Amino acid sequence: MASTIVDPVAERLKTLVQGLGVIPAPKVYWPAPARITAPISIVIEPPDLIRGGLDQPEPEIGSEAWTMNFPLVIYVDLREAEKAQDRAVELVEALIAKTDDDPTLQNLSGVDDTALTEAETFVVDDQTKPLFGYRCTIEVLRLVQS
Repeated sequence: MASTIVDPVAERLKTLVQGLGVIPAPKVYWPAPARITAPISIVIEPPDLIRGGLDQPEPEIGSEAWTMNFPLVIYVDLREAEKAQDRAVELVEALIAKTDDDPTLQNLSGVDDTALTEAETFVVDDQTKPLFGYRCTIEVLRLVQS
């Protein structure tokens, strides 16, 4: 059974990422795969969930505020180091612009705001396939009818 709260948001995020318009286009995964194979990949992982506390007022009558912090990981092949780092930065900037331009994820019911709030670099020092990338957080605020 699919989630009725998280899955629709994740699917919209996947669509948003697929529409970045960067060339070459990254392979986008949701849910996260066991392994990635594309030289440029973006993985959307299950989110951390935060709900309003029991003693907090409802943001709207009959609704609860859910904050979903989706880890989104950008992987680029590091064998061409300068090109890989440029590509990763380009993807982060495109994601920031895209979430800023579409904060409601194409008017998905209850989605009030979306933003890429954090991007931290990392390196996977593997002799066969070195990777460079960003671990990002995309924060989504969704009002869910209670």
